[in-house]
Amino acid sequence: MKVWIASHNQGKVAELAMILSSSGIDAAPAPKLAQPMPAEGVASYLDNARQKARFVSQAMPGEYVLADDSGLTLAACPGQLGIRTARELDEHGGDRLQTVLAMVAGRDREFTMETWVSLFRDGQEVAVGHGCLTGTLAATPQGDDDRGFDRLLIPAGQTKPLALLPTAEWLKEAHRSRAARDLMEQLKEKRIEDFN
Repeated sequence: MKVWIASHNQGKVAELAMILSSSGIDAAPAPKLAQPMPAEGVASYLDNARQKARFVSQAMPGEYVLADDSGLTLAACPGQLGIRTARELDEHGGDRLQTVLAMVAGRDREFTMETWVSLFRDGQEVAVGHGCLTGTLAATPQGDDDRGFDRLLIPAGQTKPLALLPTAEWLKEAHRSRAARDLMEQLKEKRIEDFN
């Protein structure tokens, strides 16, 4: 089974491809289209994922297209980040992880990282999945530089950030992995033949 990932973020594409491969799904980045992807809104993560998946699937008849949207919320900073996580951190400039650490310095370090994924075919939504990870932020980033927020996020019940967990543990904990598992459950419940 082939799924195309509607994202220009190569790190996200690689992560989703690895997650989906654990369910036997071959995933690859969707080809670049002549038109740019629609701008993300502020209504909901799911709306953003849907509009990206719909846009790309309409240009790829007969193909399955997956898109996601994620965001971080901090107990110490209610009303900040969330659906605007990337945009808000980019407005601060500098290193995103250091900005997050500065936001919680001397304060509550609890976080929630949320992901919604949407799967489309021929411009129609097939199924959605939701994943939510809670825990605490590490005091400093740990692990490889290319691991993004995984270098800070310590899942509830764990002692190390996601970036330091073995792959099998990471697949159980990561927010996108949780969303993909939920999506697969929805596909099974709907008895979508291509995924059973």
